[in-house]
Order: sequence, then structure tokens, then C-alpha cells
Amino acid sequence: MSDDDFITKLVNTHEHYNEQAWYSLFPQADDDDYNSNGYVSGLLDIVLGITDGYTVQQPPNTPGFEKPVPPSYFP
Repeated sequence: MSDDDFITKLVNTHEHYNEQAWYSLFPQADDDDYNSNGYVSGLLDIVLGITDGYTVQQPPNTPGFEKPVPPSYFP
């Protein structure tokens, strides 16, 4: 995928975000809340076609990245 295609897919996926996720600075694994790091993680999973539950490698100092916003929030 070209850079332009990747960016276009990111923007199009973001535009479908339904903004229904509860926000928490430090989301817990057993709660239904997320943060901006989880949003980015979920967005990348969708755009990259990651469906097996594994996200892209977590950058340092990004709490919540390991809890991606699920695809259902991007209908």
C-alpha cells in the first residue's frame, strides 16, 4: 500500500468513528473504557487488517495502547 493510500484509509476510518467509547486516562482491561492511545492502536489495527487480537508494537510510554478501541466503534 502506498503512503497516500495508507493515509487515505486512516482518514476514512477515522471519519467512521462513532465517538461512543468511554475515556479513561488509564483504562483497565476489564472495563469498557479506552484512551487516545487505544484509539490509535485500534485505528491502526483496522487499517492494517490486524484481526487476530495482536496490535502493532506498542511504543514506549503509551498506557492504554495495549487495549485497542474495537472495530465496532468504526462502523
